[in-house]
Amino acid sequence: MLVLLVGLILAAETARGIDLTVDDARGVCSVHGEFVVQASPDTAWAVLSDYDNIPRFVHSMVSSKAEYLADGRIVVHQQAVGHMFLFSRRVDVRLEVREQPGQWIEFRDVLGKDFTHYVGEWEIAPDSSGTRVIYRLEASPKVAMPSGMRCGVLKHAARDLLDEVRAEILRR
Repeated sequence: MLVLLVGLILAAETARGIDLTVDDARGVCSVHGEFVVQASPDTAWAVLSDYDNIPRFVHSMVSSKAEYLADGRIVVHQQAVGHMFLFSRRVDVRLEVREQPGQWIEFRDVLGKDFTHYVGEWEIAPDSSGTRVIYRLEASPKVAMPSGMRCGVLKHAARDLLDEVRAEILRR
């Protein structure tokens, strides 16, 4: 039964055009997701770097506010709500962001309130079918729960995030 359920989830992700894998090693969940969208790299970049408006198109994001510092650094303060079964939990991150405009965004949480480790990146690459968008995240939430469940929550959140980001790219 579990194999059938996993197969159905993977089939749904593939049908939506999202490839998503999660690995749990050393207490850190590693997420890798990607999709190809029929839009320009400029449009994908405009969505990914629209930090202040993320709550408009990502349903789990409560707030997102970018702070552009005089030294050129970007710090993004975000609050999101994660859901698991009947429970929900608000998480806060303060992301130090590095950008190579039109190509990649790297981020890491420096607040450390809800994660002991939270590092990731978005990458944009031209593709014969449009634009390939790649998402990577390594995260270790502080909440106490079995690792399989912890990574399952991150996988679900990543799947929703990628689906909503892709929809916004297509909308623009």
